Amino acid sequence: MGDIKDFEMKIVASADLAAAKATAQELTNVATATKASASAATEDGQNTEELTRKTGFLSLKKGELKKLVRELGQEFPIAGMAGRMLMNPILAGLSLGIMAFGAAKKALDDWNAALDATAAANASGILNRGDSTSRLAKCGTPMPSYGLRLVTRPRNSSN
Repeated sequence: MGDIKDFEMKIVASADLAAAKATAQELTNVATATKASASAATEDGQNTEELTRKTGFLSLKKGELKKLVRELGQEFPIAGMAGRMLMNPILAGLSLGIMAFGAAKKALDDWNAALDATAAANASGILNRGDSTSRLAKCGTPMPSYGLRLVTRPRNSSN
C-alpha cells in the first residue's frame, strides 16, 4: 500500500439569492391564495345553508321522505308508486317485471277468449247445418262430407 498523504482542500460556496427570494415570494402568494380560498369556502357554506332553508323539502331525511311518498301515494297512487320506485331501484325493477308479466297474461287471456268465441261461432254453424242435412237425408239426397268421415264401430269385447 502506498503512503497516506495529507491534502488540503479549499471549498468555496456561493448562493444565488435571487432564486431564494423568488421562492419566498411564491410561498407568500400561496398563503394569500389559501386565505382567499378559505373565505370563499365560508361564504359558499353560508349560501348553502341559506338555500337549504329556502328549499327545506329537498333536505328531508330518509324517514321523512318515505312518509311524504306514502302520503302522496294515498292521494295520487301513480305518483306514489313512481316515488317508491325512485327511492328503491331494485323494487322498481321487480315491479316493472311483475307488471310486464301481468300485461302478457292479460293479452293471452284476451287471445284465448277470442279463440273460444271463434270456435263457438264455428261450432254453432256446423250444428245448425245438421238440421238441414238431416232434412236432406230424409229426401234421399246424400249428405255433404266436407272431406271428413265419421266412422263409428261397435266395441268388441275381444279387442
